Amino acid sequence: MGVIHETAATLRFHGDELDPHEVTRLMGASPTRGEYKGALTVGRGRKAARTGGWALTVEYRQPGDLSGQIEEALSGLTQDLDVWRDLSGRFNGCFFVGFFMVDGNEGYNLSAETLKLLADRGLALLLDIYSGRHEDERAGYPLTVLSSPWDGGYFRLRRDGPGRLVVEAGNAYFHGEAECDISWMDSPAGLFAEMASAWRGWDGTKRWSDHEDRLRLSAKTDGLGHVLLDVDLLGADHASRLHVPLILDVEDLEDIAARMRKAVPIDF
Repeated sequence: MGVIHETAATLRFHGDELDPHEVTRLMGASPTRGEYKGALTVGRGRKAARTGGWALTVEYRQPGDLSGQIEEALSGLTQDLDVWRDLSGRFNGCFFVGFFMVDGNEGYNLSAETLKLLADRGLALLLDIYSGRHEDERAGYPLTVLSSPWDGGYFRLRRDGPGRLVVEAGNAYFHGEAECDISWMDSPAGLFAEMASAWRGWDGTKRWSDHEDRLRLSAKTDGLGHVLLDVDLLGADHASRLHVPLILDVEDLEDIAARMRKAVPIDF
C-alpha cells in the first residue's frame, strides 16, 4: 500500500447561532473564512450565508500528511480543552479532510496521538476520498457535463481544488470559461439536488451563484417536462459576461444531481 498522494484539511465550526468573532476570540486566531447566518458575503455578488461558519484551512501536503496538518492547525489555537468542548457542544465542529489518490491502492495511518487531539476537543473527522484516475484525468477532479438535447448547449464543471471550480459553457455558436471560488457550506450541487426533489415543477426561479458572482445559475420549469437553466459566466476582467441557456428534461434531473454531487460534493 502506497502513501496517500495528497491531503487537504480544514478545521471548521458551523451553526445557525454561530458568531465568528466569538469563535475567533475563544480560539485565539483568525479564520480563513468566517460568516454569520444571513450575512451578505463579500464579493461582486450579494448572497446570504445559509448558516454561521468559522473555518481555518492549512496548506495542502504532498505526500499526504494529515497528522501534521491537524497538529499545525491546532498548535496556533487555544489549548484550553474546556473552550473546545464548549464550542463543539454548541456547534458542529470537525476537521474536513480531502484524500487525493493517484494510484488505486493508497492509504494513510492516522496516529493515536492525533486521534486523541480530536477526541479531547470533541471534533469529528470527515473524509472526502478521491480515487486514483487514469493518466489523462489526473490533471483535475471529476468532470460533470450537462448537455441540452434541444439546442446543443453544454455546461462543464470540474473542481480544481477543494473550493475552486473551472466552468465552461457554450453551444454551437460560442463558448467561454471561468474560474470561481465556492464556500464549503454552499455547493452548486445543492441547487441540482433541490431541482431533482421537485421534479414535478416549482414556482418562480431557483438561483445559485458563487461568492464572487463569477458563475450564476438560475432554473425554472416550463410546465411541459423541461427545466430552463440559464448559465452566466463572468470573465477574468470582471466585465465580460457570457450567457448560455440550456433546456433539460426533468426525467434527467436525478442523474444530473448525482453527477453534480460527485464532481462538487454538497458538503466538501
